[in-house]
Amino acid sequence: MIIREQENNLLLITQPHHAALSGTFAEHWKVTAFRGFDQLEEVLYTVRNHDRCWEEVDKTPRWNPETEQPYSFENYPEQPKIRFYTQGLDCMERDHPYPALLCSKHFASFYVSCGETEGREFYRLEQLRQERLIGRLGLRKQDLEEVAFHFHLLQFCDNLSLFICLNEEGKNQHPWFQKGFANSEKLGIDARPVKADWNDPDTVRILPFPFDEPFAVELEYRELPKRFPDQETLSRLWEEAPVQKKRIHFRGG
Repeated sequence: MIIREQENNLLLITQPHHAALSGTFAEHWKVTAFRGFDQLEEVLYTVRNHDRCWEEVDKTPRWNPETEQPYSFENYPEQPKIRFYTQGLDCMERDHPYPALLCSKHFASFYVSCGETEGREFYRLEQLRQERLIGRLGLRKQDLEEVAFHFHLLQFCDNLSLFICLNEEGKNQHPWFQKGFANSEKLGIDARPVKADWNDPDTVRILPFPFDEPFAVELEYRELPKRFPDQETLSRLWEEAPVQKKRIHFRGG
């Protein structure tokens, strides 16, 4: 669950919806800036479905007794989180080896410098998975440059979706994006990282603009109180809360 804390309430966005928004960004990517067209459909599938491992989990938010708030993806307990990642990748590897390779690189990147035993072991096992998938797919050294591009595109689309999920409309306050999107300079758009900022409460401006034309998406969310006495109350209020929509436009300079 992605959670944005507001003054009087919490705004909750499911991970699968966030991934669907990421997929929309990938679909609008500038054709002349895309690499590896033979894998286009696989890449679009990857970006749209990269958080399917959270699908069952996000049907109902999980209550954190220490904060009396729902767990977000940022503070979700590490052991079950790694288990979700592993199970999702296992499932994807069976039917979609190329998306599994990209998602493995994506999830493993969260644990590159992890000091915890579970995180280090997850990273090690995902390196082995990636080697196995590269062999299964018959990828050569020159193919791995396209793999790197597709992986960085997944990262960018994921981060742009998180930008609109975590930032209050019209405000550029979340620290993750203050200096632009990590590794976006590797996408061939510009030598500098791509940056986004709110032009107004309904419009995000992106420089340089990596898409074919301006477009809009609908962010879906539910609003809940800030505190809950127990899981039962959280689950009931989640079910009762209507899904709200916010239309957000994207344009260049």
